[in-house]
Amino acid sequence: MTHDQTDYAATLCVKDQARYSEKVALCGVDPFELRESDCVRDVNLWPGWMREPSVKEVSSDSVILKTKVNHSQSLNRQPVDSWALCKCDGKVVAAHCTCMAGNGDACSDVAALLFYVEYGVCVRQERSCTDSANSWLPMHIRKLDVRPNIAEMDFASSTMKKTTIRCRCQCSS
Repeated sequence: MTHDQTDYAATLCVKDQARYSEKVALCGVDPFELRESDCVRDVNLWPGWMREPSVKEVSSDSVILKTKVNHSQSLNRQPVDSWALCKCDGKVVAAHCTCMAGNGDACSDVAALLFYVEYGVCVRQERSCTDSANSWLPMHIRKLDVRPNIAEMDFASSTMKKTTIRCRCQCSS
């Protein structure tokens, strides 16, 4: 089956078929035609709204990320198929989705896939308390420092602290 004659491409209008054919040519393979055995599927890599996520290495510096994205407003609707061709440095070469906005090369479903991967990489690079020996145990304290100035006290909630950590992670990349 050629890239121009896939089942999905046949449902598109002529203009969208041409654009989709260009995207598939960049990939070297139609992501919607990939078999499960061609891809890596590790549930621990992809928690959340993504269903049946997979990754396929198409060259030494490129991968296809493919998934089904659940609808956030309607859980009864079928998930949409999304894929993105990415370089190993994070550059997005091409992306596509079967939602209404997917033919325009960008939609919230593709953005969700890319955010998902970016967050997974960020979390993977963070160091947890169990990564080093005895770091979860409190140190022996001989003297308790009193903070006389209330401005030095941190009253941030755990949610705010988590947001701050995410912001630092995004700013550093």
